[in-house]
Amino acid sequence: MTITPKALENRRRRNARGLDEVVLDCRLIGHMWRRVADTNEQPPMFGVRICYACQRCDSDRCDIVQRSNGDLLHRSYQYTDGYHLDSIEGERPVNAATLRIETIRRIDATASIPGVPEVGES
Repeated sequence: MTITPKALENRRRRNARGLDEVVLDCRLIGHMWRRVADTNEQPPMFGVRICYACQRCDSDRCDIVQRSNGDLLHRSYQYTDGYHLDSIEGERPVNAATLRIETIRRIDATASIPGVPEVGES
């Protein structure tokens, strides 16, 4: 059985709604990587390991790079809790449009208009 486009979009929106604010930002605009010390005590067989940590969500990334020409030989990630989402019947669990819609929903939920009282205020 295949999922309909409408059902896929609804599930993507539910997934996006469940994301932490920080994870939502990292998924939408990309991680804010900074280089960190390599804590792996075993050096790679080939190349040099260069490691990074995201300053927003604390996910980690390590690249193994060819010393002579800079080619990427291997890359691995360790994501923070709540970052990973299971695919939806082989489809991506969220996409950029869904993440933007969720960001707009959150902005609208907290937006106020100057001079207009918030709901419940007089």
